[in-house]
Amino acid sequence: MNAGATVVSPSHFTDNGEAIYHYCGQLRVVNDTATGGHYGVDASGCAAGDTLSVDGSSFSGLDSYGVHLLYGGRHAVTNSLFTDDNTGAYGAGAPDSIVGNQVIRPQSVGLSHYWSGPSAGISRISNNVVTCDRYGASYAGGVGLAHASSTVKDTLIADGNSVSNCNQGVYLSGAWLALADLFAWCPDLAALGLTARVRRAIDAALVTCAPTYDLAVPGALIGCAGPRVIEQTIRQKRPRGVQRSEFLLEHGFRGGVVDRRELKNYISNALDFFLA
Repeated sequence: MNAGATVVSPSHFTDNGEAIYHYCGQLRVVNDTATGGHYGVDASGCAAGDTLSVDGSSFSGLDSYGVHLLYGGRHAVTNSLFTDDNTGAYGAGAPDSIVGNQVIRPQSVGLSHYWSGPSAGISRISNNVVTCDRYGASYAGGVGLAHASSTVKDTLIADGNSVSNCNQGVYLSGAWLALADLFAWCPDLAALGLTARVRRAIDAALVTCAPTYDLAVPGALIGCAGPRVIEQTIRQKRPRGVQRSEFLLEHGFRGGVVDRRELKNYISNALDFFLA
């Protein structure tokens, strides 16, 4: 598609390499359906004014990405359904807003954001439902947000999501401020036949990637697996409460433990402090 083009009318695509390909300019995909093939939407922006958006669409059986958005001014993926895709939606090179989607049985990652671009921005993955296949794609992740550079003050926010049966519920890395809501962490990981690499990753998931500022609610159980599953996997007894938010705060792995009722004021004060 050429610069300035916009997709607005409902269409159905089956078994295409790229159902919708876009390079430069505005793109708006609404109520489209893509089944089979490699990419549902593969789009790149060229300028700060290029907004790439997908709304109310359905993607199933894509062996690469349901939605793949790169660069431009801003990305939005909203109210869409992803079923049996390798990756549901992925955005990079510009701030993302990935809100209100449903992802069923992703093979790799449900929803993912990587790098908001050369300037600071706010990227949000919120109010989505991701359900992995515990016995099929054993290592599928639910939600991922990451930033490639510690020199840009990015804000990555994951809140209001529901993630179940995934190897990782949420992964946050390299952000200036990262806020993670409570997720339904993958239960019963012992049934997956974990490799040594994955067993190490379970413990590594508790380590914060500086310069990240993570918050948790009081009493939250944090990690990709519960204490019982980890102890059975590594065959070692772990300290009592090691995965609770208060323990992680005490040992420097969380920036704060904040009641939900105080979260708005806490974030406001944190932003004032860091932007001063």
